[in-house]
Amino acid sequence: MGTTRTPGWYAVAIGVLAAVVFVLLGIASSLGIANIFTLQQGLGLAFASVLVAALLYIFYMRGTAVSNTGFASLISILLIGLIIPFLTINQQQAQASEAATQYNLALRRGAALFGQYCAPCHGYQGQGKIGPQLNGVGSGFPSPDKLTDEELTRIISGGVADPAQLNTYLMPAWLDRYGGPLTQDDIGYLVALIRSSEPTYLAAHKDLPNTNGFNYVYEQLSPQQQQTATAEQNAAPTRPADNTFVSLTGKATVDIAAMDQPNAAGKWFWAVNGGTQANIIVSAGTTITWSNTSAVPHNVYSGYGKFVANPPPDGYKSDLLTKGGATFTHTFDKAGEYPFYCALHPYMLGWITVR
Repeated sequence: MGTTRTPGWYAVAIGVLAAVVFVLLGIASSLGIANIFTLQQGLGLAFASVLVAALLYIFYMRGTAVSNTGFASLISILLIGLIIPFLTINQQQAQASEAATQYNLALRRGAALFGQYCAPCHGYQGQGKIGPQLNGVGSGFPSPDKLTDEELTRIISGGVADPAQLNTYLMPAWLDRYGGPLTQDDIGYLVALIRSSEPTYLAAHKDLPNTNGFNYVYEQLSPQQQQTATAEQNAAPTRPADNTFVSLTGKATVDIAAMDQPNAAGKWFWAVNGGTQANIIVSAGTTITWSNTSAVPHNVYSGYGKFVANPPPDGYKSDLLTKGGATFTHTFDKAGEYPFYCALHPYMLGWITVR
């Protein structure tokens, strides 16, 4: 009897030792010391090791060959039952890890393309420049977060025509089929990049990693491009020359309108009192009302075409202003400098000095 128990005790000792090793490796992986398997997988392997050791111990305690054979079959069935779920979970985790790796690669490729082709108009961080903002909840017309993936793909592929002159494009077609430099895969990388910065999109697609691909743009640039991007991002808005301002101090309300540029299709500007610009000086407490008299929609954002300009409570942004439609009103209660722009056409700049 003693000789049949000895292998059982060996099995128990080896099983317990293996369980301890699996748990320690799982803990090490969770702490970032090693990267073998997760803590959950380590605990599962430890449990399986102890269970198998216990079954082997009981097996060697049996006395007859018939009972040993039956018990061996039972152990085999239990082991298969333990291994199958473990392999399934491990495969699912491997697939999720591979999907995350491929998604991250797509974001980096999209960032490289964005820095090369899109940054001159949309800014190196997608903050908006000549073209609309793309980083974060978009401010385009319509904004990217209001578009499906198919619609966003179609816009990038085919370009955006000027509604006032359909044979002129505000944004060119980028797909090679339409004469652009990008393939269908390239367009997909750009769509993934834009989507990665939209909180509402990521909330609806919980399988995607929470990674903003615009953070990769800088590292994909050449040294010269990096210098240009850094200078652009760090540049503070410069107040226009004093002789460009109109003093409207003492007025309780002031109207600013978006207007068509005379004899220049596809160009618009902000104007006060029917003038040629919207740089004004007002008193604290003045209420400004923006409207649209031009042929195309506009909106009003605080700042100077930057991704983050005047944060709340001084920051503001309007809904879409159509010709003869809704207006946008904001009261300036504190002295300071308040530039503003149209997020659809960031070159439409204005400046409000409050005294």
